[in-house]
Amino acid sequence: DVVCHEPSQLAFEVNCAGYSIVEECDTGVTRPNGLNDYQIIYIKDGCGHYVLDGKSTKISAGNALLFKPQEPQIYRYYQAERPQICWVHFSGTDVENILEKLELTDKTVIPITNDTVIWDSIMAIIDEFNLKRNGFMLSVEAHAKSVLVDLSRNSTALPKSKNQKAVERICRKLQSEFSRNTTNAEYAAECDMSVPHFLLIFKQNYLSLGFNLI
Repeated sequence: DVVCHEPSQLAFEVNCAGYSIVEECDTGVTRPNGLNDYQIIYIKDGCGHYVLDGKSTKISAGNALLFKPQEPQIYRYYQAERPQICWVHFSGTDVENILEKLELTDKTVIPITNDTVIWDSIMAIIDEFNLKRNGFMLSVEAHAKSVLVDLSRNSTALPKSKNQKAVERICRKLQSEFSRNTTNAEYAAECDMSVPHFLLIFKQNYLSLGFNLI
């Protein structure tokens, strides 16, 4: 598998993006010297087997990997595990500065708590490359930077408590059930909390999102 992506002389440029479900045969790459550009891989389903720091490591769904130029890339995907993956390659004279600002310089494996942004953005990049509509490279750049910001926010996010996750689930329901007259007591019961405790966590973490409770 010989791939050579020359570094861009622009500030930021996406070289390519792709998507695959490994379901017909085992596959993988062996690039001891890596590539000349940066690569993000996101594992949507299944898992991948990567050699990181000289050790074989199984990386499961819900994780992203960020490979830097000339960083070894050795990994395998097995048909029996049916991994679903997507990726994007990028380079440019300002990439190092962007990664430093986003605190991604030393990151390789990044757990993703909510994959909506990274998944939708990489899929949008693929669509833009395929359709090549007017201004598609500007759109591609914007989506790629959105991916990087999402990686940064996931890599620096503090672990959420069980109660925070429960209230977050209620917030997602509010978006789809905004017309229902559900009471605070019903929401609190669903989270297995008292009403005052539920309202406290909601106000501390999610009121700024613009949600209102009845």
